[in-house]
Amino acid sequence: MTTTKPSPAREAAEIAKIQAETAELLLQQELRQQEVRKARAEAAKEENQAAISAISLKERERVEEFAKIQDHYSFHHMFEGTVDERTVFPLLNTMSAWDRQYPECPMNITINSPGGSVIDGMHLFDQITAYSVRGGGKHFVTMTVRGYAASMAGILLQSADERVIGPESYLMIHEVSTYTGGKIGEIKDEVKFLELVSDRVANIFVERSKGKISKKDFVAGWERKEWWLDSKEALRLGFVDRIG
Repeated sequence: MTTTKPSPAREAAEIAKIQAETAELLLQQELRQQEVRKARAEAAKEENQAAISAISLKERERVEEFAKIQDHYSFHHMFEGTVDERTVFPLLNTMSAWDRQYPECPMNITINSPGGSVIDGMHLFDQITAYSVRGGGKHFVTMTVRGYAASMAGILLQSADERVIGPESYLMIHEVSTYTGGKIGEIKDEVKFLELVSDRVANIFVERSKGKISKKDFVAGWERKEWWLDSKEALRLGFVDRIG
């Protein structure tokens, strides 16, 4: 049996065919590898996006949780410093916002103040009283002394439904004062106004004491001096409801 050797042209054609098929296989393999790499890249991208979304969600939740514990959402206001427009109006605005958003929420005020303006203070006193349950409002107002509540600040304390004083905090009461000057008639008018305010302030303390001190004894206590009371004495005289 004899074998006929393929012609050079046929051998070249066969080789070209094999090379073409091999190239096609390699091309298909490369395409499949590219698709695999693309699928892996998309999967990794989705995982990264999911991770980023999870981090963003946790961050938003953290921010929201932090916001919820802020004073505004806890219905707490820190009153620190002299009683004047700078300190009074922020509290007025805060209470107004609470009242509009949460008509029956409790209101908690922590005060540490040397006192200040009687007019600004009485503005705040009346507004706290209006919001309070004892004043006919729908908000149970608690005011807590930390440090001290002196002069007008001690009067403001009496506006709350519940008056609390820290064990090592103090209350200071004195007659209403002024730094008036001018003509003698103007001074006399100022004195009459101070006497009117002083009488109203004395009545406020006596009424809130619920019979623990008389008007006569109260006037004797604050007349011409600063009357300092520690927490136990303030409680005994009925100027606070509890120590805490």
